[in-house]
Amino acid sequence: MSTHNLHSFHRSEGRVSPTRIFSDDGAFSGALEAPPIDLAEGSLDEDATRWDVANALRIPLCVRGSLARVDLNVIAMLPWEVAAEYRVVPIGLDADGDLRVAMVDPANTLAVHEIEFFSGRRAMREAASADDVAEALERYYGIARDRRPQVMAPPRLVRI
Repeated sequence: MSTHNLHSFHRSEGRVSPTRIFSDDGAFSGALEAPPIDLAEGSLDEDATRWDVANALRIPLCVRGSLARVDLNVIAMLPWEVAAEYRVVPIGLDADGDLRVAMVDPANTLAVHEIEFFSGRRAMREAASADDVAEALERYYGIARDRRPQVMAPPRLVRI
C-alpha cells in the first residue's frame, strides 16, 4: 500500500498509532516488508498484515507455492523494470485471460495501471509477502534483493 493508505488502514483497524508508522523525521517507518512491529498487545507480523490487506481490498491471498512454479511465458508478459519498481510478479492467467499478479502493495493503483499497460491484459491482484516476491524477482528476473527500490526521506530545511 502507499504510505498514506497503509497508515490509514492500520489506524482504522486499531493496529498502530500514527507515531508507530512514521518516525520522528517524517519518513515512513512501517511497510509490508518491514519486520513485525511490536505492540503492547502483541505484534503485527507480515502474514497478518497480508491477510488484513487482502481482506480489506477483497482480493485473494497469493498462495506461497504459486510463486515457486510460474510459467516463463507468463513471466515474459511483464518487463523486469515494472516488476522491480512495483515489486510484483505475474503468476498466471485466469479463465478470462486476465493476468494474475502477486503484489506486495496491491492497493497501488498506479502499479495496476502500469501492469495493465505493459502486459496488455487486465491485472488481477493477489496479496503476497515481500519475502516471497523478492525471492521470485530474484529467481525469474535476476533482481537481487538488495536492488529493491529505496524510499527516500523528505528533504530537511536548514535554517541559515
